[in-house]
Amino acid sequence: MTPAEAYAPWSLSSRVDERLTLLPKLSELEIQARWFAGKFPVEFHTTDGRKVEIIHRGVWNREPGPDFCEAVVRFGNAEPKRGSIELDTNLKDWENHGHATNPAFNNVVLHLFLEPGTGEFFTRTEQNKFVPQVRLQLTDDERLPVVPPLAIQGRCAAPLTSIPLEVRTNLIEAAAHFRLQKKAEAFARLTSCYGWDEALFQTLAITLGYKENKNPFELLAQRIGLQTLRAEPASIDSLLFGCAGFLDATSLRKFAPDTQEYLRALWERWWSMRIRWERLILPRSAWKLTGSRPANHPQRRLAALGLIAKNWPAVSEAFRDSTLTRLEKVLGGLQHPYWSEHYTISSRRSAAPIALLGRSRILEMLVNVAVPASLSTSPNNWRSLAKIQQPLENRKLKTGILRLFGSDVSHVKTNILQQQGILQIYEDFCLRDLTDCARCPFPKKVLEWEVV
Repeated sequence: MTPAEAYAPWSLSSRVDERLTLLPKLSELEIQARWFAGKFPVEFHTTDGRKVEIIHRGVWNREPGPDFCEAVVRFGNAEPKRGSIELDTNLKDWENHGHATNPAFNNVVLHLFLEPGTGEFFTRTEQNKFVPQVRLQLTDDERLPVVPPLAIQGRCAAPLTSIPLEVRTNLIEAAAHFRLQKKAEAFARLTSCYGWDEALFQTLAITLGYKENKNPFELLAQRIGLQTLRAEPASIDSLLFGCAGFLDATSLRKFAPDTQEYLRALWERWWSMRIRWERLILPRSAWKLTGSRPANHPQRRLAALGLIAKNWPAVSEAFRDSTLTRLEKVLGGLQHPYWSEHYTISSRRSAAPIALLGRSRILEMLVNVAVPASLSTSPNNWRSLAKIQQPLENRKLKTGILRLFGSDVSHVKTNILQQQGILQIYEDFCLRDLTDCARCPFPKKVLEWEVV
């Protein structure tokens, strides 16, 4: 039995309107901290009279979007519902802050507020879906921490830290193997449809899209295709940026001279191809262009995808080799005459060269693409990830560690393999549990694990 086979059964089995005493000195952030710390009750009535039970308060969102993600609530006797929670000081802040027209708030299941404001207000999403409202009540002026933890420790922390290190490591690595096997199976299915090179190109495109723009990157890779790009190497950037919808008729005068020169060159090639590709141009609404660091702007990543296509023989061989050293040499060495000196189209020229693909992105490609693609021919290659150290930077990973181990992370190794295992366990149990740990099977299963 392989580690993945041992872990697989675990993955498959895992499945008020009251008078307000407002304290002006508490900011919205502090009220959110009070909510996250469990200072409010777990049962309320919505403004339209329905009973609502808070099963899980959610995970504190440190990125643009609703305040708390992955919360679980129950309305009346209905089935629990998972979604996001937004907490505002004033009821009408939902409208004032633009949440009503922001697609990121479409999955909000509960809108919490302190001050009702004047008149009646209905919370609705960009899809015109009604969001139940609950008015919170403050009863004391207890001082709250401004920067609380991302997540609250779960019941599994005690058994996880009590079992021998060897057993805990084996369990986490088995979950990692299971995760990588799933990626390998997905890559194999893609390969059977498009062949190895096109499958690799599409998977790399998705990885470059990050979590916010995976879909448009995948669509571009599917619609254009590696073979078409390689057939017209001089037009790669024009074809990618044109089909992405980034080459419109906007005047170039507002840009710096070097940017004008770059965009003019793209447009001159795109002009002759536009009619042929017009039906496949992505709408601007397909992209999320705000909320990320300039170095991660999708247009920079699109340029990186073009460089990957231009240097395909070397890139393909590096992924067949599937070692970090080879990938860093090939991908880390990609340079672009414009994007190696600019963060965005509107930014000034950088004083120093900017890497198109840094180490963290290359590691993502190693874990999500290179190693899974190699498992059919090198079944034990997944173990090589245990040798690669990486800081705990990913928000989802940090949340998972806090849920599984609490604030004491001394038990957690910072190698890539264990990080993958923690993510898998977090997704299989924490994100599927609708009881806030009460009936989660994982704490008991930890004590039943046998080393494989």
